[in-house]
This record gives sequence, structure tokens and C-alpha cells, in this order.
Amino acid sequence: MVYEQLISKKSSENGFSVERDYVNKKAYHDKFERLPLNKSVYEMIYKETGRLLEYVDGQSNEYMIAINGRTGEFIVDNLNRPGDSSGTTFNEYEMAEIEKCEDSIILIHNHSYNRQPSGKDIASYAMNDKVKISIIACHNGDVYAIIKANKVVAQIYNELFNEFPETYSKEERKTRATKILEALNGLGNSLYEVWRL
Repeated sequence: MVYEQLISKKSSENGFSVERDYVNKKAYHDKFERLPLNKSVYEMIYKETGRLLEYVDGQSNEYMIAINGRTGEFIVDNLNRPGDSSGTTFNEYEMAEIEKCEDSIILIHNHSYNRQPSGKDIASYAMNDKVKISIIACHNGDVYAIIKANKVVAQIYNELFNEFPETYSKEERKTRATKILEALNGLGNSLYEVWRL
């Protein structure tokens, strides 16, 4: 049964196509009900996630959307400029729009390679007090929510990343630093909390 068609049918598919049959089902919508937010806000997260996935369907690039953490109102996105498959950020103008928001914000970005949040994602969350929740929407239908991170996570991740020699690619350094950060968190350190919705 189709709950709401978030993702339209495309004429072709590739390895970065969104699992539209699953994303268009009620089970996908219901994931967002698990968020510790009121209904109007998690419904907006669901709709904005759908808008993002529709845009990135079939692409390897990552993009991001910011919404108001109290009301769910749209603030800004970076869909109007070229993306990157290794990450996404807001530019100066987009950050200025976020700073105008007097409430907390919720970030939504996609992972075309269907990976859980990276150490960099968690470190970015930890460094910004204004971010209430950071949502990572994978093209395979997995959804993750970063809901808590100790400020020291950013320092730990950056130190780990920089420990690896530059003979490793940036992506390999990022992956290795993330694995160590996960191991440290798993040892009962409570450095951060990520929910798989």
C-alpha cells in the first residue's frame, strides 16, 4: 500500500537510485514518528526528507536542508548549487539564513552510499549548539538521527582523522577515524547517541 508518493518513478535506475517502493510506503513514514518531537515537526521532517530524496534520486551527491526545530518551518537548503559525493555544507548565505532563526534547527542530509552517520557528521553536530537533531536519509530507506553528542567528540574525531598519514585518501582517513570513534563510544563512554529509525 502506498502511503504518500514521496519519490516519483524515473525512466531509468542506477546504483544511487532511491528505493522508491519502500520510501513511498507507510512503514517509511512511521519511522519519523519515533523522533522525540511533536507531530507537526516530524511530519515536516518526513516531507522535507521526501523532497530531498526526490531531488537526489539517482545521484551520488549529498545535499542538505535546515528546518526550524520548534515549528518545522523550512529555513534553507543547498539544492541550488553543485553537490559533492563526499559530504555537504552550507555556504555563507545559507548559514546567515540559519542564524536568523531564533529557535533550534534540524538538519536533513542524504547519504547516497547508504552509510550510517560518519564521524564528521557527529563532530559537526557536536560543534553546533543550535542543531537539535541531525537526520541522515539513505537512498536505501535507512534513516538515522543524531540526537546527542558531547562537545569533545569534535576534538577526538579531528585528532583521529589527522593521525592517519596523508598517503591515505581523505575518504579512507574519514572512514578509519569514524570506526575508532564508534569503538570508543561503544566502550560505554556515551560520547554520542545515534538512533536508527
